[in-house]
Amino acid sequence: MSSEITTRIIQDNEFLQKVPKNTVEILQKLVIYLDQQLNRDWDIYVYPFMNGDRPDLVLFNPHVGIQFIEIIEGKYQDYSFEEKPYSGQKPQRIYFYQNSPTPNLVNRANGYRDNLIELYIPQIQNEIDENQQIFAAFAIGLYFPEMTTTEAKNLVNDNYCCVFGYNELKRPLSGNVVKRVSLISNV
Repeated sequence: MSSEITTRIIQDNEFLQKVPKNTVEILQKLVIYLDQQLNRDWDIYVYPFMNGDRPDLVLFNPHVGIQFIEIIEGKYQDYSFEEKPYSGQKPQRIYFYQNSPTPNLVNRANGYRDNLIELYIPQIQNEIDENQQIFAAFAIGLYFPEMTTTEAKNLVNDNYCCVFGYNELKRPLSGNVVKRVSLISNV
């Protein structure tokens, strides 16, 4: 990563050497954008090791919360999905990448959040059970560097997840990128 990045970015340089160069370049653009847009209360963790998990990015602000951001590579036309009925609830999307089944795009980021709560701060689970608004402090996001935000949102229809494409990095920070941006001052 570049020397342009400030000290509030915490990264595992040894692990980054094992990541494909193209992914590191995509990650670097996103990290520089976030570093320029977020106020100084935020820390940015790049590939942190979290008890076996390695999310792409974790944003942390002790006054606002935490957000996991996963980078999803691939062009819009490489993805497709089918909607299957799911136990009387909203249909579940089954995703395909280049015509092969692929894991649900939101589930991996949800898994990081759930593991954090269960493993590191299990006492908050009881509070979340009593007050679902607390859950909002643990947000997730998906960044599609080869899609526009409109394409990415057409692919991932999830109201509880920030879904954004490369064009968001050309705009001021919004709720498309960081879920609780309305609670952030000085951005």
